[in-house]
Amino acid sequence: MATPPSSGDTEGVDEREDQVPEAGPGVLLGDVIKKYIDKLNPKLIQDADTENNLRPASYSLRLGKNYYQDGSYGILTDDNPVIIIRPHGMVVVSTYEKLHVPRYLIGRWNLRVSLVYTGLLWAGGPQVDPGFSGFLFCPLYNLSNTEVALKLKEHIFTIDFEKTTSYNEEVAKDHPYLKFKGTKHKLDDYIPSYDLKSSVGELKKQVEASEKRVTKRVDDLQSTVLIGLSIVFAGLTIVATLPSIPGAHLTLSIDLLTGFYVSLSLSSILLSLFAIKRPKRPDKSESIFSKLAKLETLQRAGSITKEESDKKKKKLLRKLG
Repeated sequence: MATPPSSGDTEGVDEREDQVPEAGPGVLLGDVIKKYIDKLNPKLIQDADTENNLRPASYSLRLGKNYYQDGSYGILTDDNPVIIIRPHGMVVVSTYEKLHVPRYLIGRWNLRVSLVYTGLLWAGGPQVDPGFSGFLFCPLYNLSNTEVALKLKEHIFTIDFEKTTSYNEEVAKDHPYLKFKGTKHKLDDYIPSYDLKSSVGELKKQVEASEKRVTKRVDDLQSTVLIGLSIVFAGLTIVATLPSIPGAHLTLSIDLLTGFYVSLSLSSILLSLFAIKRPKRPDKSESIFSKLAKLETLQRAGSITKEESDKKKKKLLRKLG
């Protein structure tokens, strides 16, 4: 699945000499990053939002449209802007911005710290090599026991830049490894031919399915035992209430005490039958806590307002008692 180009999409990097020579070696501060964005052609960061995403010594990369989850490719839109990562699930995401790193800079990127504390694990390569041109892709794993929501154009990665030693084209001819030659530019270049899924997530599904089967068998066994005991108890009660005179037979005319015993036995049978037929209710508290966690991630992603989230949380907490 090819990555759709953004407006003014370009390839390659600026092959000219350093356009900001006054910037010394070391990590670039935000104002210098902006100079490289403005002066390079193509820009260091294509589709950059320098007003909102520049930091003192880094730039905040946003979530792009293209992703891969549970064996399928997907595209986020304004009408469908949110990815939900299930507990122990995985998704491969892309950046909204496209990078064009000149041969005298490197980039280092990582997951936003606040997302790490939601349980997300980032599994990408930290360095963006000199000469790289393209979108960045990486898998994200949800190690928590609650869902995590990510929204289109949300700040999810942070990247900083640092100057390298001087790049010389003549030297690079004798040392080809100095010239970056990227071969992967699209999301599907990174995805294997088989369906890529989280093995932990699949194992969790199998364990949950096994637990349901075992629980059902235990419930069925309990109900069967109850019914068996009720039948035995009913039989013993009926036998015990037979007249003690030799040759007597059970008749329809019974006294009040005998009728009481028989009623108890029949009631126990009916209750046991009800136990088999009644629906098994899920754990109420676990369902509510899961919904509360989902509200938190949706609020952080901007899908709902804080007021809407607080209102729904109060309703859920009232149900929890």
